Amino acid sequence: MTISRSTLIYRIAHVNNLAIILHRGGMHAPNHTPTDDLTYIPTEF
Repeated sequence: MTISRSTLIYRIAHVNNLAIILHRGGMHAPNHTPTDDLTYIPTEF
């Protein structure tokens, strides 16, 4: 039997969003963002 390894997923976030991410307890998908009136600045590449 083969034991699978966990895959780590990293997400790049703008430093100005750090307080919002910590307040919300993590990052959320754009279509499931909490209604807490906080404005998240998307990071575009």
